[in-house]
Amino acid sequence: MQEVKERARSAICELKELDHLARCIVAEPFLFELDSIPKKERGRYFCQGRIICRLRAHNTALQVLLEQLDRSSAVFMIQGNHLKGPFGGDSNEDKDGNFSNATSFEVPDKHTPSLIQLKEGLSQPYSISRSPFSVDSLVTAQHLECHFGTLDHAKRKRVDSVDLSSRKRPRRLV
Repeated sequence: MQEVKERARSAICELKELDHLARCIVAEPFLFELDSIPKKERGRYFCQGRIICRLRAHNTALQVLLEQLDRSSAVFMIQGNHLKGPFGGDSNEDKDGNFSNATSFEVPDKHTPSLIQLKEGLSQPYSISRSPFSVDSLVTAQHLECHFGTLDHAKRKRVDSVDLSSRKRPRRLV
């Protein structure tokens, strides 16, 4: 029985699909959020935002993940370009202690797909959550172009304003 157990364990460890799946799972909690609607400068859209992690501060899973990424010399890549900065330390924390990596990039138009990936050591890079994405899809998903005023940013409608025009008397010109 022990021999079968060892054979099964070695067969699983040799599977490349398992390594691929593990790296996808590591990259999945990270996502990119825009800080504001991108502005067009010199014919290109300048996007400012931050890469955040769904795992929140004071979660042991976040601490273990960041330590693992720091040990493996992991980096984020935007459109194939490496972002500088280690995963450990206070430089990647927001005021609440959550992971937050400020970054910016440019795209030629709002419909061009942008690719943000996580690369650990010498392995191939893996896309973070929602990547690739277009600027338009991010603006829509984050409700950045919506009106202010309600939870869904829709303008409020007055309940009694539906029949108001029929109750008004027409103005008489004298």
